[in-house]
Amino acid sequence: MTGAIVSGRKSSRAWHESLLARAKPTRTRIKDRVAAILARHELVAAYSYFVEHNPGNDQPYHNRYHTDCMILNCAAGAADMRLAPEETRILLLSAIFHDFGHSGGKYQDDHNIEVALEGLTAYCGSSESLRGYLTEAVELVKSTRFPYVTEPQTLSQKIIRDADQMQMYMPGWKKQIFTGMRKEIEIASGKELTLSDMIRIQLKFMAEVQWQTAWAQERAKNQWGGLMEKVKSLAVEG
Repeated sequence: MTGAIVSGRKSSRAWHESLLARAKPTRTRIKDRVAAILARHELVAAYSYFVEHNPGNDQPYHNRYHTDCMILNCAAGAADMRLAPEETRILLLSAIFHDFGHSGGKYQDDHNIEVALEGLTAYCGSSESLRGYLTEAVELVKSTRFPYVTEPQTLSQKIIRDADQMQMYMPGWKKQIFTGMRKEIEIASGKELTLSDMIRIQLKFMAEVQWQTAWAQERAKNQWGGLMEKVKSLAVEG
């Protein structure tokens, strides 16, 4: 079925590369790109359901913008790793719902994953075309549980795991991480964090990231070190 989605068009990889190679992304351009990806993979209705029913759209970090970034990065990873069209559609469906109903630090991620799966299951149950994707999508969402407790087993699981760690590549990363993520950690810990605290936490996270795909490894090789230096420089700016 999904093969028909791309029939008669440029190959999936070529199409995504042309989309992602445009001018340096801004939040507005990200919305436009996400809209194009959703339309191509016939997931506009799934995203609309997510936006309408997701109580976590405005969380400090795990919000709608983070979901948009996940969709964009999963699409990039799927294209680079030549994931099959149907597998790409399932991956993107999972990216949409992976943080559905996120508590924003109020509960541990086991709870967040349970809520996300409830949202995913409710939507797929109402969608005849996506119902058959539910089992695989559930495993993809589970693979994003953090801290990680299992190793990703499939290529799609590896891509979604990598994409979920790529917020630093996206426009507005300083606000998203050093305001949004900082706030969620404060909620979870019950302790206020200084800028120095958050810089230390973020640098530790970045130093310990284990990229799962050649796509992510190559991207990190070219950019991750420079981003770590930018994080360090925030101590001077602050």
